[in-house]
Amino acid sequence: MFDWINALPIYAWVKALHIVAVISWMAGMLYLPRLFVYHCEAEVGSRQSETFKVMERRLLKGIINPAMIVTWLAGLFLVWAGHWYLSGWFHVKFALVLAMSGIHGFLSRCVKDFAADRNRRSQKFYRIINEVPTVSDDPDRDHGGGEAVLDITMLKTHASVLLAKDESIFYIGFIPPHAGGCGRVPVLFGPAPHQV
Repeated sequence: MFDWINALPIYAWVKALHIVAVISWMAGMLYLPRLFVYHCEAEVGSRQSETFKVMERRLLKGIINPAMIVTWLAGLFLVWAGHWYLSGWFHVKFALVLAMSGIHGFLSRCVKDFAADRNRRSQKFYRIINEVPTVSDDPDRDHGGGEAVLDITMLKTHASVLLAKDESIFYIGFIPPHAGGCGRVPVLFGPAPHQV
């Protein structure tokens, strides 16, 4: 439909930048709650607590915030340049990005609370927050392909790649456990089903 956009070199570079930014954003947001878990163990005012404050601030301001900004700017350019705002998959992806931005805001607030020694949440709370991005099924349960693990980054990538790339020759997907896969390993499929 919009094949001309793929011919533009800038589109490909912005797309690559967008992917790197999303990965950086998600990596930081997955690591920050783990720092909170360890920070909860440190006594307020201790050298260890002050070290965690520096680590959390640097992670947020040096990696997570810039990655989010680049993700949004590059993503908006890609949507505008490719006229993707007319596509149904875009609405799903946009909702996921809004949810990620909300989580980002929550984590930013937590960094401020720790910096001011106002944290009132337990280590268990942050441990749960750290584990929320992973949905695990019981590995002992027999459902044909082992445990089913779905990461938020995979969900976002899976939804956007499978739906956004339905016009391409190849697309990346995950074989779910009920179909004989493990649900975690990206697989390059080709040609796309509608082209067979």
